[in-house]
Amino acid sequence: MKIYFDGGSRGNPGPASGAAYADYEGGHEKACFLEHATNNEAEYRGLLMAIELAKELKLKKVVFLGDSKLVVSQVRGEWQAKNPMMAELKQLVLTALRTLPGWQIDWVRREFNSEADRVANQMMDAHQGLEPLAKFDKVKVEAAPIEKAQMSQDGNPAPIRADIKKLNDLGSKASFNDFRGLKVGGMDAFSKAKMEALETMIPQFAALKENFALRLNTDRNTQTMADADKAKLMINALRWSARGLAGDLAIRKVLTDLEVTNNIRGKK
Repeated sequence: MKIYFDGGSRGNPGPASGAAYADYEGGHEKACFLEHATNNEAEYRGLLMAIELAKELKLKKVVFLGDSKLVVSQVRGEWQAKNPMMAELKQLVLTALRTLPGWQIDWVRREFNSEADRVANQMMDAHQGLEPLAKFDKVKVEAAPIEKAQMSQDGNPAPIRADIKKLNDLGSKASFNDFRGLKVGGMDAFSKAKMEALETMIPQFAALKENFALRLNTDRNTQTMADADKAKLMINALRWSARGLAGDLAIRKVLTDLEVTNNIRGKK
């Protein structure tokens, strides 16, 4: 049985979460919130959540999968834990692992760890007072389904594409690969839409823009980016909203595309 673990810190150090997701009986998840922690500490806490989840599910054999090479390599004894905090967390993990009948731990690429990443981000959002963007009501809009609310640049209702609707139906269960597979498919009516035009097309525009900005300022891949680069990501996320991608799925789409681009550049 596989249990995925992950951790994240908004600020590194800052508000953080460790999380686990078990690919078992339709999915089980567990997470903890840390008021002030580093990414590495959050990753270790995620592994501790995974061990607790394995105990709760009474698994006789489990494979723990995480995208932190540091945590995986330290627990496997391949790397030393020289930092006192990491050494203490490693010992906590090894002690907890002794209570399991059988286990192993392996590293996976981040794109295969999307469920644990989702659980960690939802825990951080909950403790920072954020709600899923689809539920925001800061801007008064008609209570029509989002499918009927999207407008094209000519002012006429724009039907939502089938692939976007499919992602909307997945909601928080959408994986890294689901987002990576969604493409514009060339130029469309929204590809060059400016901020002023997008404001007239998107329900709850102000709430979306505010919370997209917060996500860009706290995500570990974008928080140190120049404001101009964040602005480009922001407008791309809003364009996906105009196409019909609901709530925070639009900003997750843009962050996924950024990570794919960074991975490609890193391999060159």
